Amino acid sequence: MSAVIDAEPDAAGLPPPLLLSVSHASQLLFTVRRDRTDGVAMQLMSTRKGEGVSTLVRDLSLVAASQGGLRTLLLSSEPLGRHGANWPRSVYGLPSGLRAIADGPAELEMYRVGPTGLVAAAPIGNTVQPQTWATLLRALRPQFDIIITDSPPLDRSFTGIVLAPHMDATLLVVAAESTRASAVRTLRDRLAEVGGHTAGVILNKRRFHVPQAAYERL
Repeated sequence: MSAVIDAEPDAAGLPPPLLLSVSHASQLLFTVRRDRTDGVAMQLMSTRKGEGVSTLVRDLSLVAASQGGLRTLLLSSEPLGRHGANWPRSVYGLPSGLRAIADGPAELEMYRVGPTGLVAAAPIGNTVQPQTWATLLRALRPQFDIIITDSPPLDRSFTGIVLAPHMDATLLVVAAESTRASAVRTLRDRLAEVGGHTAGVILNKRRFHVPQAAYERL
């Protein structure tokens, strides 16, 4: 799935959200950051590919940086080899003309997005060891108000499980009417086993079987 779209960017040059409205994204970010004054780290993950995790991470990062004015890190936990060239645009639809950050951690390729507080980062190399993730997150927290991590699905990688104990919150992304409840329970239980905090579930790809106006009158 590509996040590249043709809609007009905002005044800061950032594209608009794709799946989340600005209002819904702002509410979710407020809930995660409530009563916190230091940097907050969260991850989104799913049980399988195609649930929309990368696009939702993109939306939350855009809203945090543009509407919230937060120093925001969009952190992909996938190595660059899985993304290919020009990954900030091909994966997340971020604009061209990004500025490389040369003084960031050696394990990450990092880009600042225009004049905003948004930075995109992904690991250099094929794998990142669990202890390296812990060290990276400790170093990154003071530099950002919020770190929003795009973790691969459980059926492909255990990276999200490895990251969970070092995150303030994990949000599970579930595709309506297709994701198996047993798979979601398995993922929730594995996160709990390692000390991860599952903050909630985003129900994605919901379809309205009656007109939207009928729901609003209920």
